[in-house]
Amino acid sequence: MKHMTVGVAGHIDHGKTALVRALTGTETDRLPEEKARGMTIVLGFAHLSLPGGEIDFIDVPGHEKFVKTMIAGATGIDTALLVIAANERIKPQTVEHLALMSLLGVKRGIVAVTKSDLVLDAAERGLIADELRQFLANTFLADAPLLWVSAQTGEGMDRLQDALERELGEADAPVSYPYFSLPIDRVFTLAGQGTIVTGTLRRGLLSTGQTVEILPGGLQAEVRSLQVHGQPVTTALPGWRTAVNLRGVKKDELTHGDTLATVGVLRPTRIIDAELSLLSSAAKPLKRGAAVVLHHGTVEVPARVYPLGQSEIAPGETCFVQMRLGADTAIAWGEPFVLRLLSPAETIGGGTIADPYPLKHTRDDDALTGRIETLAHGTEAERFLTKLLEVGAAGRDQKQLGIDVGLRESLALDTLPVAACSPSLILHRDIFEALAEQAISAVRQFHAKHPTRRGMPSEELRRTLPPMLKPAAYTALLDALTLTLETAGGLVRTAGYSPEAALSSIEREIVREIEDAFREGGLKPPELDAVLKRDRRRKTLYHYLVEAGTLLALTDPTGGRPVVFHRSAIDALGPVLQSALRDSEGLRVSDFNQLLNTTRKFSIPLLECLDSLGVTRRDGDLRFWNGISKNG
Repeated sequence: MKHMTVGVAGHIDHGKTALVRALTGTETDRLPEEKARGMTIVLGFAHLSLPGGEIDFIDVPGHEKFVKTMIAGATGIDTALLVIAANERIKPQTVEHLALMSLLGVKRGIVAVTKSDLVLDAAERGLIADELRQFLANTFLADAPLLWVSAQTGEGMDRLQDALERELGEADAPVSYPYFSLPIDRVFTLAGQGTIVTGTLRRGLLSTGQTVEILPGGLQAEVRSLQVHGQPVTTALPGWRTAVNLRGVKKDELTHGDTLATVGVLRPTRIIDAELSLLSSAAKPLKRGAAVVLHHGTVEVPARVYPLGQSEIAPGETCFVQMRLGADTAIAWGEPFVLRLLSPAETIGGGTIADPYPLKHTRDDDALTGRIETLAHGTEAERFLTKLLEVGAAGRDQKQLGIDVGLRESLALDTLPVAACSPSLILHRDIFEALAEQAISAVRQFHAKHPTRRGMPSEELRRTLPPMLKPAAYTALLDALTLTLETAGGLVRTAGYSPEAALSSIEREIVREIEDAFREGGLKPPELDAVLKRDRRRKTLYHYLVEAGTLLALTDPTGGRPVVFHRSAIDALGPVLQSALRDSEGLRVSDFNQLLNTTRKFSIPLLECLDSLGVTRRDGDLRFWNGISKNG
């Protein structure tokens, strides 16, 4: 079953509401004030079932005071029904509504010349038709059917219904997206049902039982039930006028202008990049930093406009812009918007969103303009890769990035220059390869500066890379470089690097002296300062032995000074401790001192080290045998 949403637009008193009533039998003016004044104030809705499918009509106000309400209704319509009264012809809101629908991306429509019973002369009708065709030239309604109709006499109503049937048959199927959004135009409560919101569903499916998010505030609720055309449904489709009964939120927590959306999909933003067209009828150019009001869906928010690559936008000109918004706004890629001035209150232009989450531009250049051109008009793959390249080392979640650039389904990553760092994190391959070169260079520089060190501490290498690089990306980077870089014991070095080869004959002799001093000291090693003799080279070579595992550097907790043991002394402890501890009821520090013929200065750091390795287990003042070493 096909579906089409028709926006009924035109100047006040040109018969829009009467025409919808004659077509559908529905009175769209529901408020007492509307009925008393004979003037549409809020959006009106009606439904028509035809053999070819279903049509939803949105009757928008025709008075200039309610243009923002008109915009809210026109956003998301498939087809325009432009109403022009035969006796008054083209009026200010006729012009503005036609411009608004064009700015909002409407491509098809029908022109209904209403109140035809007031103009019966064929020659006069011919002149009026010529005037209207001239007015409609160079617009999306240039070749639209132009039908004379009267809600009073019924003239032309059959032809109008036939034209609607043809439009329905030629209407494109709605584009499917992996998420939904619904701009809220009404919020109310019903006894026994709770909070209800209504709007025109956009971009996806909405089902009962689904958890949804209300933006920009971020509240969540559950869909209790759905209605379309007053009938309950379990799933609503794109383009349908939908009433949503929500569980978990109160009426005063929501407002007209909020957006209902799939959880975690849309994020509030205050900066957007867009393609903006200024109407030829605009009174003057739009200068850099100009204050405007942005209308999108049911939202209106103050904004400032910054043309890219130029200081102002001339009437009739199209330009890429960055807009900085005065409040958090949920808006998706490709969505249409309209700009109006605050004073005088008039529509000046509109366009589509190229990037809902851009960086703040500090300079304009051809590369920036080219990037936004791609985001606005490129293929799905081009948009995806352009945005991935822009986010750089931070990378993105593939699904979220796809939503940000308007993808309808996931792209096959194996066909794209993408590095997958984890199931939820990808980087552009150019960025990943640049990071790899940066990491290799950093390690090589470390070797050149510290030739006797066995490698660069991994955390130190991490700090040489961009801070936005996520842990998963850093791990993937090291994994990808296993043929070039080796990682062991928290150190990173170039493959095959050997600090021994960098030692001179003099340095080798010093290494032997240091090692012999601590080997001979056993469990009563000499003071570190006495061995190093305040010599910078000896200190460097001492660190070389520690990194090699030849020396074990601990700390005396009683004095805070370093205590260094030779590995051979530690290895010799195993049999002694096993024999003394295995069948004992635990030994105190004093027992260890006697057993090892040493003092607390050395036994306490040794025991704490053995505790940390899992060889011994402490319980109060006693140690027991575990015999399990964490590092072998």
